[in-house]
Amino acid sequence: MTWKVVGRLGQYDEAEGGVRFAYEVRRGQQRREVDVVITGPARRFAEGLPRIWDAVESSGESVLVDVLADFGDGEPPRRIVVGWTRLKIGA
Repeated sequence: MTWKVVGRLGQYDEAEGGVRFAYEVRRGQQRREVDVVITGPARRFAEGLPRIWDAVESSGESVLVDVLADFGDGEPPRRIVVGWTRLKIGA
């Protein structure tokens, strides 16, 4: 059984124009919170980068769904940072 996004818990301002979105994910009865941070540079310069642009447009949910699929049955990360050129996935 894989982790599924069940809802967005909030949106919070971050430093330098970034935004943090808190999501709830579940797998059966297990529940976790995952933060997706979209940095200011990602928000400003992502237009030519499809995966980053999708993350910006979906408030981070698209990249969260992708990362959860990659983790399969393992523990989801607590934090995902969407930068201008890459993703940083942290425990």
